[in-house]
Amino acid sequence: MDEQKGLVFAFPMFNHRGGVRSIKIQGVPGVDVIPMGGGTSNLQAGEIFKIRAGKIHEIEAMGASLPYGTKSGWE
Repeated sequence: MDEQKGLVFAFPMFNHRGGVRSIKIQGVPGVDVIPMGGGTSNLQAGEIFKIRAGKIHEIEAMGASLPYGTKSGWE
């Protein structure tokens, strides 16, 4: 975290069990539900957040899909 520049970096590992088939959406006219494709997987991501006045204003992220159960290397 760089408080002077208002930047936060994160390196999360998302574990997708594949059990969720759809997600309910609110506030988008004409869209009530979106399907969730695919099965189980992990996603290792690198993300940087721009913070202004204590709120997130921008997010830049990229990631790589990995087999489900892959360790992050931090365990």
